[in-house]
Amino acid sequence: MNLGISIKVACSKHGMERKELAERVGISKTNISMMANGRIGCKLATLELLAKEFDLKVSEFIALGE
Repeated sequence: MNLGISIKVACSKHGMERKELAERVGISKTNISMMANGRIGCKLATLELLAKEFDLKVSEFIALGE
């Protein structure tokens, strides 16, 4: 799983900037950027929030990064 690619692909497909994603899911822009750059991972709850924001199942969101 490459969380960074999943975030980048999902944002690109939805025309969303990382800053907007951060605001929508209630996570700091810094943490979103660190996740997108592979510096940190995330908890399942955060992964669920990210997937939900893009109207995806967690498995579909993860698959974007493969």
